[in-house]
Amino acid sequence: MILDRRPVEVGSLVENIRDGYRGTVVYVGTMQFGCGKWVGLILDDVSGTTNCTVRGKHFFTSNKKYGIFVREPWIKLVSDGADTTSPATARRLQRLPKHEIVEMPKFKTKWIAVGQLWIQLVGDGADTTPPAPAKVPTRRVAEKRVNSLQEEAKSLRRNVTSLLTIPPAAETFILNSGILPQNSMDPEHRASPPPPGDGPTQPSVDHLIWGPRLQLIGLGFAFYVGVFLLSHILSAALSRTYRSLLAKEKVFWCLAATRAVFGIQSTVAGLRALTGDSALSRDKVRGQEDWSWFHILTATGFFVFENVALHASSVVFWSFDLPLATHHFFALSGFAAAVVWDSLGHFLAMVTLLLEMSTPFTCISWMLLKAGWARSLFWRANQWVMIHMFHCRMVLTYYMWWVSWCHWEEISTHAVLPQRLLFFSGLALLTVVINPIWTHKKTMQLLNPVDWNFGGKPAPLNGPAADQSEVAVKPHAS
Repeated sequence: MILDRRPVEVGSLVENIRDGYRGTVVYVGTMQFGCGKWVGLILDDVSGTTNCTVRGKHFFTSNKKYGIFVREPWIKLVSDGADTTSPATARRLQRLPKHEIVEMPKFKTKWIAVGQLWIQLVGDGADTTPPAPAKVPTRRVAEKRVNSLQEEAKSLRRNVTSLLTIPPAAETFILNSGILPQNSMDPEHRASPPPPGDGPTQPSVDHLIWGPRLQLIGLGFAFYVGVFLLSHILSAALSRTYRSLLAKEKVFWCLAATRAVFGIQSTVAGLRALTGDSALSRDKVRGQEDWSWFHILTATGFFVFENVALHASSVVFWSFDLPLATHHFFALSGFAAAVVWDSLGHFLAMVTLLLEMSTPFTCISWMLLKAGWARSLFWRANQWVMIHMFHCRMVLTYYMWWVSWCHWEEISTHAVLPQRLLFFSGLALLTVVINPIWTHKKTMQLLNPVDWNFGGKPAPLNGPAADQSEVAVKPHAS
């Protein structure tokens, strides 16, 4: 088959040199939507795009999706030694009314002739040159090109990530102001979220807004107030030992029960941070997650309650314990600083909560001692475990110093000076003073059971002490 270069006319069989489809010419002339000469075709196969009506003007009639308009340079006359009309199209043309086959107008005015001459000399702005066939690359060349593009994409992603790394405070402001959507701040997460355990997990926006933060702090405060009141109600109804205590000792009893519940929560949070695979363990300086924010905020609520109870009882009972008040002050101010200055991660804060693992055993020890069970095997076993918990506390403080030393530059960068002073002053107080003294006292208490929280009174042998009239010297203990 060869291509004929003769001009196309109505009724000729032509072929589109771009797409290869064939059809019969039914219109040759100008169109409203483009310059130059256009050709209307009725195709042999269903591959057309028009019903031959353009902008309300009807040019010819064809079945649906059998008609199409193309530029004349893309059409070549087909000559196969026979009639140039396709048999399939010829039968379709026979079914059409003769007046609907529009021939090219024979009469041309001077201006139309001038316009067509201008188009032939200058062109109508469309590229009528057939595209050159694309060169198919070899497999090896294609693989090299793909690898090169992948490396360029990785390099670009790293550059974009480094450019978009901003402080959490600025990120919080941008997210809250609505300037950008939440997922647009992290280019790594823009396409799809990372799988669990792959990279640090950012906390939700709720934990970056002061409203939800204060709500969780208030929730923690209210919860532990409820635990305190519930302990008082149950102990007054069920415990004869509690009913025989002095008022100051009753307050200490309920505070001990409340601290025991908080100790369980703190132990769970600390062990999760210390042993689990989370953003906190992967980034010990800046790692934060939703669950760590929950424990930070509720622990702050508990420390607020503990300080209120301490100072209220000091006012009511005309007593003040400076070392205990100092210890509670550092606990509250340290966690309040983690809420206010949120650029530092939560790993060290969660390990600090793990120091409360001895609190439930301390509560059991003191309650059993007041009940007269200090000589029992159960009390001694509990005391033995509690002493080991205090030794673990000392090991944890050394570990916190080691983590701080290894990440000193990052901590200095992301933690403000007041926050660093509060944290390291409290940690030094725990390491040098509180832990050694408490470990020594608990060990001596195992050998000689006395209530050193209230003046070192000896433990009763059979129930609460008979004489409850003497004034207690120290109404509080940690």
